[in-house]
Amino acid sequence: MTLVTKIWPSIKDHPLIIVLGFCATTAAATATVYEKFVIPYHTKILEFQAADLTRQLELMPNTEKAISERDASIAMLREEIVELKQRLIELTKENVFSTDDPYPKAFRSVRIGDLFSKLEDNYPGKISKDDPDDEYASIAVDDFFFSGVTYYYDGAPRKTSAPL
Repeated sequence: MTLVTKIWPSIKDHPLIIVLGFCATTAAATATVYEKFVIPYHTKILEFQAADLTRQLELMPNTEKAISERDASIAMLREEIVELKQRLIELTKENVFSTDDPYPKAFRSVRIGDLFSKLEDNYPGKISKDDPDDEYASIAVDDFFFSGVTYYYDGAPRKTSAPL
């Protein structure tokens, strides 16, 4: 008999085999615990993070939509500037009055008998009603000859759609 067979009667008692067996058992147990507990736990955490990030993304403003709305607003403002420049040309000092129209140039858009809504359409944000009975409304205007105009109602106070 050899020395090896005397010390370890079978191969299963060899220290190297025992250490390799413990290592394999530990690796298998670790893999099982990792597969059954750790991976599902991390998966749930990542799912919650993904849901939270998705919710945050939905709450963020749509920049493309905001840019297109801003562009539309700029285009509208440019059109308004063109209209106001045209109105400025119309309202210059020259020919404020004409022989064929009794109204001054600046006040031809609203005439006697027009609805009050027309007054609001032509002078938005400039109407002041200082009368508690709503019998008249004043408008401050930028004109060379006139600083403002006052429209009086005939009779009882009227609603917004009443004629002037």
